[in-house]
Amino acid sequence: MRSRDDAYRSYLRSLSASALARYKQLRRSVKNLLDTAKNTYISNKLASASSPADYWRTLRGIGIASHSTPSPLKFFTPDQLCRYYASVSLASPAINADAVTASLASASDQLGAATFGFRHVTPLDVELALKMCRSSSCGSDGISASVLRLASPALYNHLAEVFNLSFDLGVFPTVWKSASVVALAKVPSPASPSDTRPISLLPEMSKVLERLAHAQLIDYLNRQNLLDTSQHGFKAAHSTQTALLELTDAVRSAIEKKKVTLLVSFDFSKAFDTIDHSLLIEKLRSVGCNTLSLRWFISYLSDRRIAVRHENGSLTALCSTTSGIPQGSVLGPLLFAVFVNDLHTVLQHSNHIVYADDTQIFAHDYPDRILQLIANVNSDAESVAAWASCSGLKLNPSKTTVLLLGSLAFLTKLSPRGYRRSRFKERR
Repeated sequence: MRSRDDAYRSYLRSLSASALARYKQLRRSVKNLLDTAKNTYISNKLASASSPADYWRTLRGIGIASHSTPSPLKFFTPDQLCRYYASVSLASPAINADAVTASLASASDQLGAATFGFRHVTPLDVELALKMCRSSSCGSDGISASVLRLASPALYNHLAEVFNLSFDLGVFPTVWKSASVVALAKVPSPASPSDTRPISLLPEMSKVLERLAHAQLIDYLNRQNLLDTSQHGFKAAHSTQTALLELTDAVRSAIEKKKVTLLVSFDFSKAFDTIDHSLLIEKLRSVGCNTLSLRWFISYLSDRRIAVRHENGSLTALCSTTSGIPQGSVLGPLLFAVFVNDLHTVLQHSNHIVYADDTQIFAHDYPDRILQLIANVNSDAESVAAWASCSGLKLNPSKTTVLLLGSLAFLTKLSPRGYRRSRFKERR
């Protein structure tokens, strides 16, 4: 950079073409060196990231993916936001723990296939779970993951006793059910609370217990092959990439057989926030959870409360929620996968691919049977809508789309005027 500056001063004195050429050459060299150093720095930072969440955290830390939207607290009071977020999670009545427990007890003789129950955890299990706590934020209890990690050697045995007692009694500690919510804006100037996004922060101790419960439940579901094989969300070695590859391969195979593919993509409105707890418990029982583990899940889901965080760090009054899975939880995504696990059973003519709550159904047929193909897919689409209604989920028609996929030759034949040759898209 000093050589570049010297060359620039030399050019100002002489105004010669050779001095200008030397200055431009040194300026290019400086720029290339700076770009190389910047890229190397970012690459080294990203090399240590072990998950997509770590990648985004790293990018935000170096200022590449910083939030540009203002705080929603400039447009709404924290109490307004808290009441709105709680109202979204009041889609179904609060679960009646006593009634459900009595129903489970009366049906215990019919649960011969129930094979899942929580087993005791060891101090080593607790140690491994604590090491997975990487969050830099604090929940409603004010205890950060870094503090837990520092104190962890003295906590392993005591925490193992507390967690085992929770499993034995079928009770999730009430103090860990409260979440502090940080509000973020979806748009630069939010006009209503629906233009904001809640980020729920749960106590780290609750996540440790959830992580231990999650490990046991997912191990059982995998060993029994109970999870839908076409569900690509919340499963090891699965992602949006594997979902896209499966769909692309299916469409390409159909093209090789001279067929076209009709695909319907469904969108559910606030699916994670409107899960009916009673239906979820019933579906957990259907996959083989025993009575004691179901009591634990009932305790885990019931009496949940949220509070929105002020700019000074204080919290609003707590608001109760009666539906949905806890946002920001470790166990919640797996419970959602169990809840939608039976969706594919209503399909008669179509294949399906699911990633979390994003659901696609599709079927293949020859172009001269396009009307029959449409009728078959429509029939399955109506079945999905009926299933969603029975499950307490609401389809979003404005974001539900239909695509016809296939080779250019066959799609051109199906298009009356030859337009939209590669595909057509219809809003439903």
